[in-house]
Amino acid sequence: MADRIFDNHGFDSTEYTVPPSVAADYGSETEPLNVYGGNRFKEERPRNEVFRKPSRDIHETEADLPVEEDEGATEVVEEETGKAGGHVPYVVGWLVGVSGDCTGRDYRLHVNQNKLGRGEKMDIRLTDKHISREPELYIYYDPISNEFFADRGSGKCLCYINNKLLRNSYTLEPFDRIKLAVDKSGTALTLCELLFVPLCGEKFNWSEINTKEEVDL
Repeated sequence: MADRIFDNHGFDSTEYTVPPSVAADYGSETEPLNVYGGNRFKEERPRNEVFRKPSRDIHETEADLPVEEDEGATEVVEEETGKAGGHVPYVVGWLVGVSGDCTGRDYRLHVNQNKLGRGEKMDIRLTDKHISREPELYIYYDPISNEFFADRGSGKCLCYINNKLLRNSYTLEPFDRIKLAVDKSGTALTLCELLFVPLCGEKFNWSEINTKEEVDL
């Protein structure tokens, strides 16, 4: 039996009888011809050496491969929880929904400006579709005077505090009721109502807490 012929790529070539017109260039009419390049390039290789060993075991799964850890992953989590240099604003009070879509929900207030509306960038984000994406109301906390203030925003809703229309800046008192409404046929239709619950005030302030580092509100 004639030897099998393998080319440089490991393919097993079929044996052909060389035509007389080709024999002059490639050799005997009975000599096997490697159709991938002529018998002048023939090379005998054992079958177990035709293919190179894969770089890794073909049975190895992706789960077995080493995972390159993201060096910043832990740092991001720590920043979100305020453990590694991340800043989480201290809560200074809350708004608690008592009517409308926000009923039963609580919203944190922090120092300086708190924007209330339906937009994604609002600090206090409400869901009623009649509420504007622009700020309907601003609530401020002043850590020096320990006071809270409410002021009108650029939204389309009417803002009431204790059933009185908010026209100018108003100093909030504990358990004031903030109401958002829309004008419907000359009548104020209430969309939601929120209860103001302060944390900071005469009896408590974060700056009074004895810590090694100054509290950054």
